[in-house]
Amino acid sequence: MKTTFWNILSNTSEAISVPNGILIPKIQRDYAQGRKTTRAIEIRNEFLKNIKDAVIEFKNGSSKGLDLDFVYGTSELGSFIPLDGQQRLTTLFLIHWYLAFKENKLSDYLSVFSKFHYETRPSSNEFLKCLCNKISKKDFDDIFNENQSIEEVIKNENWYYAAWNYDNTIQAMITMLASIHTEFSGNDIRINDFIFSDQCAITFNFLQLDTFGLSDSLYIKMNARGKQLTSFENLKAQLAKLIKESDFNTHYYYHLKTLTGARPVDVETYFVTQVDTVWSDYFWTNRDENNHFDDKLLNLLTFVSLNELIIKDVALYNTATKNLEIVDSISYYALNKNELLFENGLISYINILDILCSKDKSIIKFFEQTNFVKDYVKPSFDEGVGANYERRVMFYGIFKFLFKNNDHVNYDELLRWMKLLQNLTVNTIYDSSEDLKTSLNGINEFLYDYSGNLYSDYIGKSMKGFDSVQTKEEFVKLQMKLKSPEWFELIESIETHGFLKGQISSLLVFSGIMQVSDNIGLSAISDDELIRLYEKLKATSKVFNSIFNEEGLKRFEQEEFRRALLTFGDYSIYSTNWFFYNDSNHRDLSWRRLLKETVNLGQTYKTGASALINLFDKLISETSIKEQLQEVIKIYLKNETARDWKYYFIKYPLLFLSSKRHYVKFFGSNEDEFIYCLNKTKYNFAGDYDFMSLVLKSELNKKGFDTASIQFGFSTKYNQFGIIKIKGKSIKIVYNSPLSRHNFIIKSHGTEEYREKSLQKVITYIIDNYS
Repeated sequence: MKTTFWNILSNTSEAISVPNGILIPKIQRDYAQGRKTTRAIEIRNEFLKNIKDAVIEFKNGSSKGLDLDFVYGTSELGSFIPLDGQQRLTTLFLIHWYLAFKENKLSDYLSVFSKFHYETRPSSNEFLKCLCNKISKKDFDDIFNENQSIEEVIKNENWYYAAWNYDNTIQAMITMLASIHTEFSGNDIRINDFIFSDQCAITFNFLQLDTFGLSDSLYIKMNARGKQLTSFENLKAQLAKLIKESDFNTHYYYHLKTLTGARPVDVETYFVTQVDTVWSDYFWTNRDENNHFDDKLLNLLTFVSLNELIIKDVALYNTATKNLEIVDSISYYALNKNELLFENGLISYINILDILCSKDKSIIKFFEQTNFVKDYVKPSFDEGVGANYERRVMFYGIFKFLFKNNDHVNYDELLRWMKLLQNLTVNTIYDSSEDLKTSLNGINEFLYDYSGNLYSDYIGKSMKGFDSVQTKEEFVKLQMKLKSPEWFELIESIETHGFLKGQISSLLVFSGIMQVSDNIGLSAISDDELIRLYEKLKATSKVFNSIFNEEGLKRFEQEEFRRALLTFGDYSIYSTNWFFYNDSNHRDLSWRRLLKETVNLGQTYKTGASALINLFDKLISETSIKEQLQEVIKIYLKNETARDWKYYFIKYPLLFLSSKRHYVKFFGSNEDEFIYCLNKTKYNFAGDYDFMSLVLKSELNKKGFDTASIQFGFSTKYNQFGIIKIKGKSIKIVYNSPLSRHNFIIKSHGTEEYREKSLQKVITYIIDNYS
């Protein structure tokens, strides 16, 4: 039954007899609409504005008023006890109180106001009593004439206890009164606009549960399941109202199935109908304990609208993401405030919901047999704002393809599109939102001319907006895939390598395919050349798989790969110190990045990429990779005369093995002045070996000396790392001290310090004196 707050509180409602008024029971939570969280502020401001606007429009005759939905409860000992609606009832009480206070008529309504009770905490109820009985004329003057804040006035009262600062309900009520003052102080809305039924614009539907024979415990169980529905209904109503009042409501014509056939409807009718039926069923199925399905709907709307917004305006996108990242949770109000409820976003949202619930066999098969829903759709239900760019591009691209082919979805083409898009997206570096926009625009431009044959279209016109190396690679691969089923299977199998993530440019370079494409074009090659390239790529893949596994470079016990690669050039790259690559996933500091650079030979990676090409050119698939790498090292050491740092790192595996994360420190103006193999990325003088100490250790090991008896450390006297004890006896053996450059210094207890240039003589000295 429709009624008003005043009717219930004053016991003039026909629906229920409650002479003792309204009692908020102990089972209810604290009053929340006055909290200071971002979402509470949004909800509070919107709620108060809606009430104010409804009253003004009702008085002007331009509105029928505002209905605040159902309020459920029971009557007990002459009081109405709400089991749902506590928040709205409390806010309405505070509005009534404020309007009476604003007119300086609190005493006129005291008998009715005193019937609003809080049982949740005694302090909350005591506060309400004081609010009704102890507010004075001076308080009125301080607020309305002296412009003091309501919060300041109330908290300065002699009846206000300091302990109340810790009562969440009291603090929320004070905050709400301050917001009411902001919203209602400057208009002519009066308390009479609320207390006379025929003049009241604000109503709600009252449902007395005991009339229906429902117990409190049963209702609480029902409400625990139904709380999601309340938020969902509010969201639906808000979006429906926005769509109905929009210019685009009649610009799109959707169809609803009826008993007599499909009936065309406008956007708002379609949205409301689908969200009440098909879509809600889908999201109800996908709900979880932590994220209710109305949250999922909001997050998906946020995700979709942000994708559409960035195409419209990057600056707006950046502002929206920045603002939404700091709110407690996404809400309709936050989306509206950040301009995310606009035509393209809402229409895409509706179309995506339809596709998610589609009965098309190809779409169902695609969702069931690929990882698209798990990796891209479901995360969008939970991370509307925080999704990474890669996920945004994949989500956008798949659904745009489905929009384009809505009448007839070819399952095989859809799989090919997902594979192509994944290769391009995963291997594109996104530094900014501008990069994201470029990719989304590239998708739109490509799909605009899509003919139904993906491979043919891409070969004719590659997609823009993605990494140029990957774009070129896809162009080459698609041409080769079309040569024969054997070529198709070979390339597909290479692409599945977990470490490469679809980027096989380096193998196309190692096998010569990329060079042929650049020089004469793949369409011009002879059948014999095609066979040669096929066998070469097959062999190269086998070699590659012997060196790299799913996680990266395989473990070579004696660091054969790094040492062999160094024979073709210094492939290290500077990052804090000189880096010889590990299994990092860093976009710039990884084996994957160095492999990619074999295509362009960019300046930063040129030496390393060239070294990779030259090394792979030496390797064949028929014999042991380890033995081939050892042979490369052996030939280098045999022919190399220079004894620079590279020579020692190639000859002695212990140097790379001791660089735990493969960082090396070079000090001094000359590259081989001071060299340290680091445990971490930064140099630590106390624990990082200088390279010659490791050379010395390696040579002693080869001669059978027990190097476990040697203690290495930093010598303060010689300002260098080296040997500080052997078999417990103090001795200093350091190389390249500032006191004697490029020489060993030997100083044992009771002997004179002397210098030695020959490594072998130092080894002999140690063996002769400490064996």
